[in-house]
Amino acid sequence: MKNELLQTLLETLIVVFLPIILSLLGAYLKKLLDQATQKLTDAQYKFVSEVIDNLVRAAEQTGLKNELLKEGSAKKEWVLKEASAYLVGKGIKLDLDELSALVESLVLENFNWNKVIREA
Repeated sequence: MKNELLQTLLETLIVVFLPIILSLLGAYLKKLLDQATQKLTDAQYKFVSEVIDNLVRAAEQTGLKNELLKEGSAKKEWVLKEASAYLVGKGIKLDLDELSALVESLVLENFNWNKVIREA
């Protein structure tokens, strides 16, 4: 009886708080993305987007073959490391949070998660 009550309580809390947490996370990522894009010219933003897009696709393809990159967090860490090093070499400096927001944005765009989330 106690376990059922706890399970029901947890399920209710998840249903109530998950949308709130996800919307706050989305707003935070949007803020970081806006900060990052304000630092860049249009040409730089396009270049950075292309670099990240290529790295995200490479991480996905590598993850199919490489056990080390099967987890999403490992792929993201790899993309952030590679993108940061490459962009710094090109004279474009973004902090890790801004770069992370760009990666998240492009992952959602590339893999059409916005559509999946809306359809759920």
